[in-house]
Amino acid sequence: MKIEIPLYDIKVKFYFDYDLSKPINKIKKKHKKKKFYKIDKIDFDGIVIGEFIPKKKLVYVLVKKTDKGICVDTLTHEIYHLTSKIMKYNDFNFKKSDEPFAMLNGKLNSMIIGKLIKMGEKLDYPTTKQIKIK
Repeated sequence: MKIEIPLYDIKVKFYFDYDLSKPINKIKKKHKKKKFYKIDKIDFDGIVIGEFIPKKKLVYVLVKKTDKGICVDTLTHEIYHLTSKIMKYNDFNFKKSDEPFAMLNGKLNSMIIGKLIKMGEKLDYPTTKQIKIK
């Protein structure tokens, strides 16, 4: 999935896969990289790779799929990191207001989840005993 955000001058490529080493290797090959700054081993369910923002205005978001589907917890977590990287790249100042951050994060979550549903992707909504909704 590809997303363009002209307001913030950024492009985002999403990869959803059962094995995240596949998209990582694809990205390494495309950018002629041997290693990414944070990735030593693939023991995570999602990651945002933002090291291409300054030169290419490009961010990658990778989220692992499972038999249950794409975990919405992981997806929204990574979208939060994506939003953070976009705002940092654009010198966003939290001290004035966090509203632009919240608005972008909400829109990204809504539009990406909506697109995944339209694409027929299965989504997993795990629950926890740590949060009680009545």
